[in-house]
Amino acid sequence: MASFHRVSISSPVLTRPVSNVGGTIRVINNQLRVEGLEGRVGRKGRIYVKGKLPLRVNEASLRENIELKTDFLEVRAKNIFR
Repeated sequence: MASFHRVSISSPVLTRPVSNVGGTIRVINNQLRVEGLEGRVGRKGRIYVKGKLPLRVNEASLRENIELKTDFLEVRAKNIFR
């Protein structure tokens, strides 16, 4: 289990860092479970992550997914996937 409180995360694809990140992540039965991870980007931006993913590819299920919600998030991701 990992709990986060008031963490900042920088990324080259984000115009501003994600700040005040808080939430809990657990590893249970070979699954990564995000129980709710929230953060702010600038004055208006928000990001929210929740869900679960398998740690092993052969244990993947259609019921396992990560939900990502954002408000006012500017991303610079041109040509990031090749």
